[in-house]
Amino acid sequence: MKPLLSRGFTRHTVRNFGLEDLTLGELLQVVENGPNYGRHFKKTFGNNLNYVHSTLDPVLEIRNKVFHFRGEVSVEELEILAAAHKWLLKKITKAGDGQ
Repeated sequence: MKPLLSRGFTRHTVRNFGLEDLTLGELLQVVENGPNYGRHFKKTFGNNLNYVHSTLDPVLEIRNKVFHFRGEVSVEELEILAAAHKWLLKKITKAGDGQ
């Protein structure tokens, strides 16, 4: 686990922890790290890392807006969250089916 996690962080010290201990931002760093992505996530999420980044990063921005700054969520942001949820569910379900 440490090698996988350490490749996803540029400024963090890797402690003895698992994925469930990471923040959403840290999880995205691990997933979107080039070597990690190619080796561990490409089969599930597809070849286009830029698409993954553009789909998941807005979720982090909206999450931070709501939880850190107590901002209101716009209709557009709800649509972004719904689209990301639909995409993730499709990818995870497909991976669970072994496809």
